[in-house]
Amino acid sequence: MNTAHRNALRALDRALIHLAEERARVLAESGGPAPAGLRQDLLRRHEGRFSPRVLAELLAALDRACGAAEVSS
Repeated sequence: MNTAHRNALRALDRALIHLAEERARVLAESGGPAPAGLRQDLLRRHEGRFSPRVLAELLAALDRACGAAEVSS
């Protein structure tokens, strides 16, 4: 992997972390988990490289992390 790829991945990872933090903030302000219907609609409409199963696992991990963030705040 060259330097440009490493730098691009580093920037993308920072952006993902920022988005995860923002998601945790929104969930904390709303007082609960995201409605299941939102997730199902998102997964049904998704047309990218990731399978709906993998994306569901990713979102579930984010939900778990958001719950942990509430406990540690």
